[in-house]
Amino acid sequence: MSKEIDSLRRKFSRRLAEAAAGSAYGIVKKVDEAKRTCDVEIGGIVREKVLLYLLDADTKGWWFVPAVESVVLVSRVDAAGTRLRVSMFSQVDKVICTTGETEFSVGKDGYKLNRGASGLLKTLTDLCAALEQLTVSTAMGPSGVPINLAAFTKIKQDLNNFLEG
Repeated sequence: MSKEIDSLRRKFSRRLAEAAAGSAYGIVKKVDEAKRTCDVEIGGIVREKVLLYLLDADTKGWWFVPAVESVVLVSRVDAAGTRLRVSMFSQVDKVICTTGETEFSVGKDGYKLNRGASGLLKTLTDLCAALEQLTVSTAMGPSGVPINLAAFTKIKQDLNNFLEG
């Protein structure tokens, strides 16, 4: 029982020190991209819904998605310390920039550029598909598919190496 009490005292002491400092290092345990939050373990205590962006209602601007198990610096947003945000990252899985209807992101799976419902990967894939089926009217009748069909197919496949949908 005394080990449990000592453990609680140490955790409480760390929490008081954190509150006084305003910032603390922690380990990312879980990330929720949709809500722009993560759970961070600080001194043995998991703090849930730590903001990845200063204003949780705003969806415009730059923000980072930290890697799970990476080290982050968590800072207080309000004087009471009830709202926290990640202010520094040791490792990120993705960087996202949103402005208007346009979203650009860079992550381990590649680049993503979308505007509204349209995306660069889909547009380029559709373009390659159209070129693969291109026929031209001639005096002898319509031509066949392009003789360099394999090149268009290779380009379409290569798009997936650096673009995400």
